[in-house]
Amino acid sequence: KPVVELNVAPQFAADSADREVAENSEAGANVGDPVAATDGNAGDTVTYALSGEGADAFAIDGDGQITVAEGADLDFEAETNSYTVTVTATDAAGESDTITVNISVTNVNETPAVTGPEGGAVNYAENGTDPVGTFTASDPDDGDSVTWSLSGADAGSFEISEDGVLSFVAPAPEEEEPAETNGDDANGDDANGDDANGDDTNGDDTNGDDTNGDDTNGDDTNGDDTNGDDTNGDDTNGDDTNGDDTNGDDTNGEEGNGEEMMAFSPDFEMPGDADGDNVYEVTVTATDAGGESASVDVTVTVTDVDEAPVNTAPAFATESVTLSVDENSAAGANVGDPVVATDANEGDEISYTLADESGNFEIWPSGQITVAEGANLDFETQSTYTVTVTASDGTDSSSVEVTINIGNVGLASPYDADDNGAITKAEAVNAVQDYFDDEVSREAVLEVIRTYFG
Repeated sequence: KPVVELNVAPQFAADSADREVAENSEAGANVGDPVAATDGNAGDTVTYALSGEGADAFAIDGDGQITVAEGADLDFEAETNSYTVTVTATDAAGESDTITVNISVTNVNETPAVTGPEGGAVNYAENGTDPVGTFTASDPDDGDSVTWSLSGADAGSFEISEDGVLSFVAPAPEEEEPAETNGDDANGDDANGDDANGDDTNGDDTNGDDTNGDDTNGDDTNGDDTNGDDTNGDDTNGDDTNGDDTNGDDTNGEEGNGEEMMAFSPDFEMPGDADGDNVYEVTVTATDAGGESASVDVTVTVTDVDEAPVNTAPAFATESVTLSVDENSAAGANVGDPVVATDANEGDEISYTLADESGNFEIWPSGQITVAEGANLDFETQSTYTVTVTASDGTDSSSVEVTINIGNVGLASPYDADDNGAITKAEAVNAVQDYFDDEVSREAVLEVIRTYFG
């Protein structure tokens, strides 16, 4: 009789299996190794099928390989991040076996998303101090924090806080050339610092080789300044081994790095951007703990504001002025040239006032100082006066100190018609006549007579 082979159902090696797949995997991605059954009948074809809650997220091929199904959304952070499916293996005779497969979705560090001003374009009115804008970062990874950074041509004009607030800052000062670390011998007296006898009278022993401690300026009181970089001599114990604290005030040498940025108001009339066109370009980047980052390009356009003119006080050309006038000058006589100020504001009218305790002088709207009515200018009594001239534009003012020197005039001078220091007979007679007419003093006529007789 012919032998009839009995059909044997396919069989899995275990009742259950575990598989993993990374979140966000694309359709068709393998979910671990194949889940395959064996069949005791040679040549028997086995087919596989999936069932159970969540089975729609996966597919299985003829080799028992589970893959991600088209349209599946595998998200570790979602409420459902593990699935249990049943794999059924069936042979041609309809015999079958099943296995439970537990599929875990594993976490993947995901890129944060950055949002900010719409379109990445901001118009910012000059002279403002408010933030430019606030940026937010959303990260699909629960609990993941982000750090903010700036780049681009105008990154130096901005700062961004840990909360994503972007603000203007003052431009960083230009870096000074580094000090000459090995050439600190300011007078050039000891090029190598090998002053073995301590005769370095200026304390210029920059390498600290003053072996006898004869540093006559006492800048290194213990001689322990091994690098000689304590330029102000403030390191009394010689502990400033790196010489970074030039004033002795900063124990870590970290002072003055300019790390604290100050709020800044951009000026439309003085563009500070790289192109000089008041359009600042900066890239804002958010980076998560895993190193994934996202960026947004931002364009900040500083706009012009109609500004009220800034008043400038009148200004004198010098801090002080010296003038002169002869003694006995008549009221109204000019005292030197006018003392005038200039005003940068076009159209401003300047008025002048005079502070004079003596009462001998007054000032005119032109700034001309003159001898006041009733003035008594006598060289022999007082030869110098100090007055103050103030110029005002109605809003602001400035002042200048004016020194007035009184010129000495001889009593005979009014009768010296030729102004040659000599008195003629006729001039002497005129003086005597004026004396008898009570027009000149006795002292004046006597000086005229003395001058006439030589």
